[in-house]
Amino acid sequence: MVLVALALTARHPVRAPIVADEAQAASANPWALNAMPDPSTTIPAAPRTPRVLSRDGSGQFNIDGFANGRQTRFLIDTGADLVAIPTAEAERLGITVHDGDFRPMLRTASGTADGAPVTIDRIEVAGATLTHVPAVVVRGLETNLLGQSALKQLGRVELRGDAMVIAPS
Repeated sequence: MVLVALALTARHPVRAPIVADEAQAASANPWALNAMPDPSTTIPAAPRTPRVLSRDGSGQFNIDGFANGRQTRFLIDTGADLVAIPTAEAERLGITVHDGDFRPMLRTASGTADGAPVTIDRIEVAGATLTHVPAVVVRGLETNLLGQSALKQLGRVELRGDAMVIAPS
């Protein structure tokens, strides 16, 4: 079972995922995060110029973008392995999941949560277009999380005081 840590705190991003056994996690990874992307299906993601974000009133970093052509907003979560979206948002974005797709796979601040692995066809954020982005639809999640499955494609993500800078590598 792969576990992804998801939690929201006032001023601190989520820390690394909790995985019992790295070898087990790699072999059971339904998103193949360790695999090299297929260059024929991946659009270069790095924005041409750095994007600077300011903390919102809760101390978090949010960014507007598009998923599958529909406008949406993400909370940047550098500690989440994957992009995570609530079930209602998945439906709005045209991502179909069935009850049988969910399984206990996420550890959150409130305990274990059910998630369903999916792939988001296209995410446009920070001046970049990402395709075939591994993600998870999470029951009980209240906001979209932009995790490492997208952030690593954007380039460097750095904190500079109360600013977050997303810059090409």
